[in-house]
Amino acid sequence: MVISVPMGSNKFYMANGKDIWVKLGADKRRAKREEIQRLLQSSGHLYADEMPVENTNLSDINIDLFRSFYEHRTHEKLEDLNIPLEKLISNLKLMADDKLTLAGLVVFGKKPEEKRPQFVIKAVLFPGNSPAVSEYKDSRDISGNIPKIFEAGRSFLINNLRWVQKDQHFNTTGILRIMHECKNAGITVDFIEEKENEQFKVIFHRN
Repeated sequence: MVISVPMGSNKFYMANGKDIWVKLGADKRRAKREEIQRLLQSSGHLYADEMPVENTNLSDINIDLFRSFYEHRTHEKLEDLNIPLEKLISNLKLMADDKLTLAGLVVFGKKPEEKRPQFVIKAVLFPGNSPAVSEYKDSRDISGNIPKIFEAGRSFLINNLRWVQKDQHFNTTGILRIMHECKNAGITVDFIEEKENEQFKVIFHRN
């Protein structure tokens, strides 16, 4: 007789009302704090982007950027609302406990890299197919909020990739040629293009 036990959806589960265990091969051990957070997140009880970031407050938000987003989204003027700005931002889950949430910081923060230095892009263009080289052709540290690093990262990609004619006639604008291979291990994401014995690589870096 074979009994199948489906994976539970209400993680985590406690033994004796106090101990939380994780299985590791044939063994088991008490769960670490980070593992408990991941269990809560996988069951929908905790969202990383809604967690408050220590040593932040309303002054860390780029108000002009938030105003532009809010007015474009709702077609309402921020100044016409009968609600304090801090309350509005909290209602949008961009603040909690008088601190910016992770979402509020990385999307609308003035300098999110000062509070979360791991959320930056390290972009390098180097010759050959191996990163074990001593020279590079272009290198950038891209930081800022998500709109800023998106535009800067996109600019780095476009400036260093080849534009090809393909089947177009001579007077047309080239088409961006990119062959990408993603290796997502939670730390790095690589975009690779074969380009005259060069490798194009963008690393999302975690310190």
